[in-house]
Amino acid sequence: MFRNKVLSIFMLISIIMIVGIISVNAGSVTLKLGNKEAELHHESVALKKFSELVEEKTNGEIKIENYYKEVLGTPEVQLQNVIQGVQDFYVVGYYVLEKFIPDFKSTELLYFFKDRDHFKKFLLSDIVAEWEKELLEKTGLRVISTDRNWWLGPYRAMCSKKPILSVEDLNGLRFRAPDSKTVIRIWQGLGCNVTVVPWSEVYLALSQGLVDAAEGTIMDMHYEKFYEVAPNITITNSKFQQACIFMNNERFESLTKDQQKAIYEAAKEAGDYCTKLLYDEVDKALDDMKSKGAIIHEVDLSTWQEKARTVLNEMEEEGFITKGLMERIDKLAQ
Repeated sequence: MFRNKVLSIFMLISIIMIVGIISVNAGSVTLKLGNKEAELHHESVALKKFSELVEEKTNGEIKIENYYKEVLGTPEVQLQNVIQGVQDFYVVGYYVLEKFIPDFKSTELLYFFKDRDHFKKFLLSDIVAEWEKELLEKTGLRVISTDRNWWLGPYRAMCSKKPILSVEDLNGLRFRAPDSKTVIRIWQGLGCNVTVVPWSEVYLALSQGLVDAAEGTIMDMHYEKFYEVAPNITITNSKFQQACIFMNNERFESLTKDQQKAIYEAAKEAGDYCTKLLYDEVDKALDDMKSKGAIIHEVDLSTWQEKARTVLNEMEEEGFITKGLMERIDKLAQ
């Protein structure tokens, strides 16, 4: 009798362990995602949608926890987290990749791409496909947002203490930049006195006078309330920008084919949602900032474009930009 009870208990424990193993193998897992934007930013709202879609498409097998506004660290920290497998996803612009694949700096070239379609053609080109293949091999970072539809913007703007109405006004301007050699080099070439400040600290840097100006998307100006401490908003239209979803490839490969497919599908659907939110909100954001004291400046940008191109040509001559790369990218607009 005693032996039968022991045997029954042993069998019950075995069954529980087997069920647990099956559940793990079936992909019952929680993944961690981080970004740098505020929770109300349209990118963050779309990432919440992405997480919901992944859970729905995998029948609850995969859940994604979202951490916004650099809670998990600066871009450099979060990228390393994903590379090391401590974090599963990171969402940010392509500029962070230049330290791994130097030619990715081309996504940050000011006044270079002809229009939004040109930039998207570039992101979908064989040029970028080769870089992403190399990125995957070098770092284990896999790009999940393959449809290139996570638009930010829709245009760039600069917030400043004093009005910036011409490219000459940039001379000596104490300007905030991200930790990107390319971004720093270009703004220095345009005359700025550049200081690197993490995104989550830009408001404080502006309010304390560490910097007098910063650039971002027009939606950034609204969500981060930069206009409260730097009320002059100059529409710069300096570049086109998309968010990119990076995932730890080892984690990705550990999932089933159906789960992998669900992640790609969710990224596409949420990207469309991200872009829709952007265009639904941009006019409201402008009106709201104006009502709270922001002064919007629309200026002639032709001299900005000319000077920026001179700087880019100098960078190519120096070898900072790979010779011939800009010409290859230019041809994609034809």
